[in-house]
Amino acid sequence: MKIKASYKEKTDIPDGYADLYEEKDGKWILTGVEGIKNVEALEGTLKKERDARKAAEKESAKWKKLGDRDPDDLLKLEDENAELKTRVESGNDEDAIQKRIDAAVAREVNPLKRKLEEVAGERDSALEKSTELSAAMINSKIDKALTTAASSVKVQGSAIADVLMHRGKFEVTEDGKVVTRADIDGLTPGLDAESWLSDSKESRPHWWALSAGGGATGGTGGGNQNGNPFTSRNATEAARLVGKDPGKAEKMAQAAGFPTVRDAMQAMARPKAKNA
Repeated sequence: MKIKASYKEKTDIPDGYADLYEEKDGKWILTGVEGIKNVEALEGTLKKERDARKAAEKESAKWKKLGDRDPDDLLKLEDENAELKTRVESGNDEDAIQKRIDAAVAREVNPLKRKLEEVAGERDSALEKSTELSAAMINSKIDKALTTAASSVKVQGSAIADVLMHRGKFEVTEDGKVVTRADIDGLTPGLDAESWLSDSKESRPHWWALSAGGGATGGTGGGNQNGNPFTSRNATEAARLVGKDPGKAEKMAQAAGFPTVRDAMQAMARPKAKNA
């Protein structure tokens, strides 16, 4: 089973995932997972920014050559002006000639300088926005792939936030596939999200069904409710806390001596880990 980014009716949402959706504009939209964004909207915005960059580069190309001359040649007119000064012989028309030369240089060079600066600024701005949007779109695509795969292999809903903390292990290939990266030691490269999750069952069992034993009290949050699961290394309770209240989980992880929740979860999984 794979969950979708939106459903027309609330009754269409798979059991156990309804809390992750909100009603917006007559549809039920996936909003309950931190880091998930509207990929379609990002792709549309990214297209606009790319079009703006292309327009800026096209405008810049118009100014790259004027006739058979490069803009740099026009900028050299100032140097040629100095040379002409030395070549003008004395005479009653020297001042008038110099004024005409200065005026010609100003007419040619000054507007070109201003236009080149304007186009360069627009190009740099478009490139910066395009880079930011590309990164946001890539992260959203990875998050969507991880969320869909988690649903397919039946990861419990409360563990999805923890799954998404591993997005840095993935990349998007040129053909649009989300796979594990090749530059991380101990991580098998080229695995899709579902294969990576399946390989993680032994090292991260708390992502799947919660244990009914050991004093657990199900939905009442018993067992370690008033304690710190990161201090007691209770991976099940820690995963439950991350899914229910990520902010509180972050603070409790730091109280237990870990920089982040991700570091705490990795430390609890490390003794049994076979995959990075």
